Amino acid sequence: MSWSLVHCKVNPSSSNSAKAPAVEVLKVTQYIHMGPFLNLQPRVLWRNLMGMVLPYSVLKRSLLFLCFIILGSCHENNLKEKYTTLFAGNAMTIDYRVIIGKKLTSQEAESVKEAISEIFESINTTFNNWNPNSELSKLNQLKSNVTVPISLELNAVLKQTDDIVNLTNGLFDPTMEPLHKLWKEHLEKGEIPTTAQIKNISLAIGWNKIHLIGQNFYKSDDRTAIDLGGIVKGHCVDLLIEKLNELGFPDVLVEWGGEIRTTGAHPEGRPWTVFVSGLGSLNPDKAIAKIEMNDLALATSGDYLQNWTVIENEHEITYFHIINPLLKRPLRTTEDSIASASVATTTCALADAIATTLMLFPTLNEAKQWVKGIQPGAPLRCWIATRKKSEYVETSSQAIEHK
Repeated sequence: MSWSLVHCKVNPSSSNSAKAPAVEVLKVTQYIHMGPFLNLQPRVLWRNLMGMVLPYSVLKRSLLFLCFIILGSCHENNLKEKYTTLFAGNAMTIDYRVIIGKKLTSQEAESVKEAISEIFESINTTFNNWNPNSELSKLNQLKSNVTVPISLELNAVLKQTDDIVNLTNGLFDPTMEPLHKLWKEHLEKGEIPTTAQIKNISLAIGWNKIHLIGQNFYKSDDRTAIDLGGIVKGHCVDLLIEKLNELGFPDVLVEWGGEIRTTGAHPEGRPWTVFVSGLGSLNPDKAIAKIEMNDLALATSGDYLQNWTVIENEHEITYFHIINPLLKRPLRTTEDSIASASVATTTCALADAIATTLMLFPTLNEAKQWVKGIQPGAPLRCWIATRKKSEYVETSSQAIEHK
């Protein structure tokens, strides 16, 4: 894991306009390499574009919905310097940002650094499918009907996953990994797996193959494998927020790979502000939504991470990485298919899972009707987009400014 610490001072503006806030980066106070995960490579942590400060991760290729974290400007007559402290780095190949709404002492900075390190290490050793020694990887390697005890953290996330599976009537299904692997192997060769191959591996698919009894786990098929990528990134953001609050930092913004959660307020005393932007525009005046992040979480899922184009029945078809559990096929990228879904709610884990599920619907209207009909136990605000249009759906009376 690598990280750096930057103290940022809010830059006094010569105008009261909120359209072009800016942040002045004063200096890098620490630049530290931690652990064996990744080598730290110097890079631009923040870029000022059109008068706006953007997290580095929003500039990644093909991201359709971009989250703009605007640290803002303060009034000229406010002589007190207002700082945010930024910890930035990379964990498990994904960039993260942790922003504390104050300037930290060296002791406080050390406590934040340790908390970040401990939580990412826990996520890596418990949930990381790419780590062959993680607890989840070992469960995936189990033979059928072999019962083993599992950790409290993994058990809690699996139970939360079970709730999401039931809420979505099985649309959110973390056992798609064997089917995803089959399709990926063939699509990378420009091929489609045979019906027989799909049918065979589908026998290992389904959340009903997973069994939790107290703190014990077993599965019904040797080949069944769990991928919690649709919820764990959000879960990690939740853990970071909760830990930093426990350490006495109430004003915090955490972002990991585009998943965001905030508590407290910006140093100016206003909410943390996030813009959700549509395809092809970084202009805040054209943003789909401006969100006042009052103790709120935001997650986005989209069809831009992995895609493959193949010839099928003499037609060129583009598939992307999310598998439809009903059809046992990856989703297709079309003008009318859902390109991106952003969800705001109380926890990042829930937002992550709902955003992933919204991607599975063939049309925008079907996605809207589904999210209006569920009862997740928390208010939801959703921005769902195709390549033609985007729409906003709200399942509570609390409004968010949107277009």
